[in-house]
Amino acid sequence: MRGFSQRIKLNRFDKTKQKCYTTLITFRKGKKMKWILVKKSDGERGNAGLKKIYQVIVEDNKVITLWGKAEDVSAQAKQVKSFAYPFLAKAYANDKVQSKITRGYEVVLVA
Repeated sequence: MRGFSQRIKLNRFDKTKQKCYTTLITFRKGKKMKWILVKKSDGERGNAGLKKIYQVIVEDNKVITLWGKAEDVSAQAKQVKSFAYPFLAKAYANDKVQSKITRGYEVVLVA
């Protein structure tokens, strides 16, 4: 396939569910990747219909994660993590997304 640099098969074992998850990722050269995940908040905020948001952004060899209240975008927490190679950053980001999905988050955007 033209424009694709690498395909990786990731296996992750979820200890709580005693289940193995397999994900096939195709990485594109020089492309920015972004996932947005949402989940209903716990407690009173959840009863009011409010949600949590978690974003994972991959730019070359950096992974940027943003999280917070979905209705208050400006007050989100941020973490930036750098890796030696872009494919390690993308694998780390995919693991983050998979772990959030197992915790009840839903993917609303992949770009």
